[in-house]
Amino acid sequence: MTRISCGLLSELVLVRMHGRADAYLLHASEEARADLVAACRDEATVPDLATRILARTVYAQAASRAAALRELVQNALDASPRGGRIDVRGAEDGREITVLDRGRGMTRTELLEDLLVPFRSGKEGEPGSIGEHGIGFFSALEIAPWIEVITATRLGGHRLRIAPVGDGPPYVDFSWTLAPLDPARGGVEAALGDAGRGAHGLRGAEAALGDAGRGAYGLRPTGTSVRLWLERPIPRATLATELAGMVGLVDPTEARIYLDGVLVNTARARMRRVARVPISTAREDGAGALGELTLYVGRGEGIEPRLSIVQKGLCVAIRPDPFPGPELGLHRELARAIAAAGFGLAAELPLGVPLNKGRSAVAAQAAAAVEAALVAAFERFVLCDALHDRELLRAVDHRLSSVLDRLVAAALAGEPAAASAPQATQAAPQAPGGVSAGAHAEPAPRAPAGADGVRHAERRHSSTIG
Repeated sequence: MTRISCGLLSELVLVRMHGRADAYLLHASEEARADLVAACRDEATVPDLATRILARTVYAQAASRAAALRELVQNALDASPRGGRIDVRGAEDGREITVLDRGRGMTRTELLEDLLVPFRSGKEGEPGSIGEHGIGFFSALEIAPWIEVITATRLGGHRLRIAPVGDGPPYVDFSWTLAPLDPARGGVEAALGDAGRGAHGLRGAEAALGDAGRGAYGLRPTGTSVRLWLERPIPRATLATELAGMVGLVDPTEARIYLDGVLVNTARARMRRVARVPISTAREDGAGALGELTLYVGRGEGIEPRLSIVQKGLCVAIRPDPFPGPELGLHRELARAIAAAGFGLAAELPLGVPLNKGRSAVAAQAAAAVEAALVAAFERFVLCDALHDRELLRAVDHRLSSVLDRLVAAALAGEPAAASAPQATQAAPQAPGGVSAGAHAEPAPRAPAGADGVRHAERRHSSTIG
């Protein structure tokens, strides 16, 4: 592809809307690109629509400041090999953050077509990747209007710089400049080294990568560094807290994530799997299977006593009170007692579950099915695991013991569920025993009527525990 030196993000939005992004990127001269942009503007029925879409993409996607940083860590996680290292580094004054991965890097074509062109994600179809909307990178511009991306493949590297246009925030547009790394100035190693070193004087990426980064044959290191110059500084203590909340439950066998050299994702090692339940939207065409929801429980350093909804270990939502519905009073009492004992729960969503564009919630079309699976997984955990966990039983208070006595009595009696079931559990058909159809990945021989027992006991005793 012909090299392009600079442009505006709004132009990329405009040509993408008119289906001419490829032609824009292929044009060799600035004059030809300007003519193409002018033609698209002449065809547009709303002249400033591209600028408005860009502003909405930048300023209305992330649910919080932490969400924008989560997007960058997610990109690094998707790019990293299994078990790879990701470094997040913050400046002393809180005005710079750098995210560095040791993936394969991005080519010039990938930078232009997949990173800079919005609504076109290079991860589509990749089974282990989360990104799908093609706009996550843009959300970082809300907290950091100046961004530098340095990326290196085995064949070479490039530097991308993005800067705001006009007064702001909010800014009306952003310019971008892309150039190959200069071999005369040290090329890939020097550029990644400067990016990784940041404001702390830490070793550069080439030193941190070591033999693993260079590979078995002494090849140059690969990877991508994204440096943010923040609009408002983030205190280092705040950065540490927000990052731990976002990535603390990432499985360290998938990636090891460090903040200023300290491993952050340590919580998963203190949790154990207690239930797996299929998620199904129960579509008539049979295309509703979204994968399995996995429930973990644990306590200790880095584990908050609450329910965390995660996908690939990255936080999607936090629920201090996981079962707010009026029909789930017993579930709520059990969850509160478990949390009071210091235990945290984590529900891992499979990659087949779609999220909203801000990645702060499950997409509406899958929400009911996920809620049904979460309820079933919690019931399975209580009946098949919690009752036999001496540590948990010793830790909980007498209130939970009383609730468990009623729950077990109802479960062993095999009392059928009433016709009025919780709305969240109506999203999937019920199999014998009340667990959502197909939710038998881990049999529960001790409680054949377990889920029905939970709900029936809740209806019988709601007046005493509500």
